[in-house]
Amino acid sequence: MFRDFKLGLQAPLTGMGTAFSSSLFGLAGSLVLGFLNLQSSQAQNRFYNDLEEWLSSLTRLSSASALGDGGQSMPAYVNALLEQTAESLESLQRTLTQGEEERLRTNANVLALTERLGTMTEQMSGEIRLLSRTIAALAEKDKL
Repeated sequence: MFRDFKLGLQAPLTGMGTAFSSSLFGLAGSLVLGFLNLQSSQAQNRFYNDLEEWLSSLTRLSSASALGDGGQSMPAYVNALLEQTAESLESLQRTLTQGEEERLRTNANVLALTERLGTMTEQMSGEIRLLSRTIAALAEKDKL
């Protein structure tokens, strides 16, 4: 009766092992795709930041050297508007820098979580191997 019970459990346990392996494969794939998504987002953000800095440097250079007809300087309201725009751009740059720092902290937390999940996966794999050996030993013992 005990042998029949073990033989009856062997097929479901094999199926459970396959299901667990496929879920681990899915988890690993999800982690890889998430990491690639983070990397591409970082590259895109760096590109936009560099483009913004380049554009703002062109704006500052052109506003500093802009002269009206006959060598006259710009009207005061245009100059004040340009200064306020420059201040707004600097404020935006500070905000984006803070956002980038927060994103870097989030990335570090995600990487730590990934490492912990990897450790957990390794432990679970070891437990599955131990379970498989135990089942095999029980089956072998039952044959004797």
